[in-house]
This record gives sequence, C-alpha cells and structure tokens, in this order.
Amino acid sequence: IVIGVYESSFLLTEKKKNTILIMAGGKGTRLLPLTENVPKPMIEVGGKPIIERIIEKLLKEGFENIVLSLGHLSDVIENYISNSEFKDNISFLKEDKPLGTAGALSNIDIEKTNFPILVTNGDILCECNLSSVLEKAERDNYDGIMLCKEEKFIFPFGVVQCKDQQWLGIKEKPTFQYKVNAGIYVLSEKIIKLVNKNDFLDMPKLFEIAKNNKLKLGIECTNQYWIDIGRHETLNSANNYFQS
Repeated sequence: IVIGVYESSFLLTEKKKNTILIMAGGKGTRLLPLTENVPKPMIEVGGKPIIERIIEKLLKEGFENIVLSLGHLSDVIENYISNSEFKDNISFLKEDKPLGTAGALSNIDIEKTNFPILVTNGDILCECNLSSVLEKAERDNYDGIMLCKEEKFIFPFGVVQCKDQQWLGIKEKPTFQYKVNAGIYVLSEKIIKLVNKNDFLDMPKLFEIAKNNKLKLGIECTNQYWIDIGRHETLNSANNYFQS
C-alpha cells in the first residue's frame, strides 16, 4: 500500500545560504472577518498557521536564512515565531506603510543578503521544489524568475467560429490553458537595486521595470499542488487538502 511519495531531491537536501523573503504584511481584506484581529499568514490551514507551513517547507529544503517582511498586526506574527522551535532561522523586516508585493525589497540590507534570493507571498502554499528554481537562476544567470502555475479553464458553452458574419463552425466547450503568476520569485541583486526606497511597488511592475532595463528574466512552471489562500473558497479548499 503506497502511503506517500517524495522526490529524491527533497530527501537529499543540502544546507543553502540563499536569503528567503516571505512577504507577510498584507491585510487580507478578502478574508474578513477572519483577518479582523488575526493577520492572514496566521490563519490556520489544516490545524496549522499558513506561515508555519511555509517555513517548515523551506527548512525541509535546506533553507536556513529566512526573513519575514511584516506590516499589518506584525506583533502577532513576531510573537508566534519568537516562541517557535525554528525561531533561530528567522529575522524580521517592518513596513511602516503598505509597500506592495515588491516594495519591501528596498528594506533589505544588501550587504547581509545572499543572492539570488527567493521571495514568496505569505499566503501561498506550494509543494514544488523551490531549490530547483534557484538552481536554474544561478546556472543560467537569470536576474528574475517568476514561478508559474498552469491553469485550465473549460468554457461551458459552444463557441461559434465566424468571419464577416459567415458561420464557419462551432467548438463545443473549448479548454483554455494559461500560465498564472504563482507569487514566488527568484531575484538577483541587480533587480533588487531597481526598487526605490519606501515606494509602493508590486512584483509584476518590478518585472516590467527589469525588462525595460534589459535584465534577463524567465519563468518556471510547476504542476505540483499550489494554492493562493486569499479568498474564503480557496481557504476551504486548502483545509480540505491538508486535513486529508
């Protein structure tokens, strides 16, 4: 009876010096009223806070240099981490104002940062091998890699094909496939230096700025379990997955 499957790369991990930044400063307004007094990364999934699941995943892959960027209700997260068994691997950055999914990068002490860094949103649970994404960036000299998740959408109607009011045919319930931003990134020192101090900036915009500056950008796709816990329906889905 098969009770579980692990990739060998997860079991044969080496300690990694790369800095990991978890963006955990959002307000989680779409999860109200759950996030009224509890920061979104502290919402439990399968009986365990999201942030703890993310950190355990990183430690399992050998990452030991983890930084949390905090904002909304930061003291709740900081107190929880300070009393955890993995507290020695965690340091903190504080946002005085909301800076978006990339703006907090300007607060990093570049001299104490091991590049390339891996950045993940604090509401993302993903079971893909993050080490391999970092290795790709280092091997192929990427300044930025955006992790993507392939999503399929089955259109529930027949789509009419036509030209100049002439009926050509119909395609019943076609499937559309897209690569969506998975909220996990690998970034070089060059791309970090494009972030202005204390300016609001989201990650897609940073990639646009990097492209205009001729930096080398790429993507990596995963077919492993991935979920963005930003809405009640996705929170319920994640609870069902991890409880089972």
